[in-house]
Amino acid sequence: MYTFENVTLANWGDGNMKGTVCRYAGDGEMADLCTWYDIEVGISYSLSVAADDLDGFDIQAVAESMYEKQFEFGSYDQFEVFSDDLLGEAWDPIISNKSDGQNMSPELHWEPVKGADRYYIFMVDETAGNWLHWQILGLSDSSIAQGACNKELSVIADSDGREVMGQYVGPYPPSGTHTYTVYVFAVKGEPVPDNVLFFDNGGNDIIKIAKMLNTAEGTDEDNLISYGMISGAYTAE
Repeated sequence: MYTFENVTLANWGDGNMKGTVCRYAGDGEMADLCTWYDIEVGISYSLSVAADDLDGFDIQAVAESMYEKQFEFGSYDQFEVFSDDLLGEAWDPIISNKSDGQNMSPELHWEPVKGADRYYIFMVDETAGNWLHWQILGLSDSSIAQGACNKELSVIADSDGREVMGQYVGPYPPSGTHTYTVYVFAVKGEPVPDNVLFFDNGGNDIIKIAKMLNTAEGTDEDNLISYGMISGAYTAE
């Protein structure tokens, strides 16, 4: 025997996603099928399960739990970030880890962001596949002095007395001109950690990093408020 029910799936399509649940009940076997069409991306989905007994099983609830909120980085407000170590369109060689530099992490400052409890800072070499040169995880201040970090993972004490983890290695391209971009993310609270950071390595996806920062423990609300960025070039001698 088959039964059909038209349902509305929570989470999907802002809670307005239409779907159908079908149950088959035969001699000693049962099967459930849930189908729906995602109008946001134009994809049809189906979910099925079979067992001797499915009484009490809610396939609709399983389908609703599968939804992952779409993350649109560009939809967040952007603020200006400044650095005394950006000379026009090029970084001061003092920040480099080459013979002409001193491996000093750059000075940064920006206007405090309303509602932000902390800031996360990352510098990537865009020319080298987003090679991660700098990470500061949870600064409460809206500025950081030149040379605050070095290559060893170290603790920075900010003005609130919070112990912040930081790590830095300056630009060291083998040759040519590379573009180094610093991102500053303003967040409401401590994000849920995820394995998306690869210090002194390439393959760091800024979208994945921002998505990680957008998730906080115990809430489904956005944790990311806004972000700033500043870019400059460094040319290997």
